Amino acid sequence: TKDVTTLPNNAAVTPNRPPGWGEGPPGTTGYTWLDFCENLDLSGNGENREGVLCEHPYYVDRIAIDVEMGTAVKEVTLVQSACGSSSTHGPGHILKVGNDLIFSVGDASQFTVLDYGWEDDGCYDPTLPAGQGVYRSIREEFANGKITRIPEALLDSEEMLEWNTL
Repeated sequence: TKDVTTLPNNAAVTPNRPPGWGEGPPGTTGYTWLDFCENLDLSGNGENREGVLCEHPYYVDRIAIDVEMGTAVKEVTLVQSACGSSSTHGPGHILKVGNDLIFSVGDASQFTVLDYGWEDDGCYDPTLPAGQGVYRSIREEFANGKITRIPEALLDSEEMLEWNTL
């Protein structure tokens, strides 16, 4: 599930996305990618860099598990940690260390070409300078390429946390 309305550049890229982009399912703001995103280049004229861009917001959700009922229900998105431009190179690992939660995020850049950060990428943040893409992992403004700790005291939060305050 991806809430495309949270992409930093959603307004700019929406006209070049498939019909129904951001209208769900899942939910009313989602869009489900396949493993690869060739389906984005619907017209065949490279509106989406020949289907290369495949935006993925990455989340850490807290879920409630009822073993007896065999159900798992999302309670809250704890952190929307990063945004990635490819179908890989994003999620890393999530571990419990002591009573804290530790998670990592890859560079989340497009890996088939040099991803300097394109303005037609939903993950491109127009409020920040150029040099995003693969370079997000070395810039402090982005969670990409970072390891983050959620302290035990914040794991019960009822609201989404900002990754850069952790």
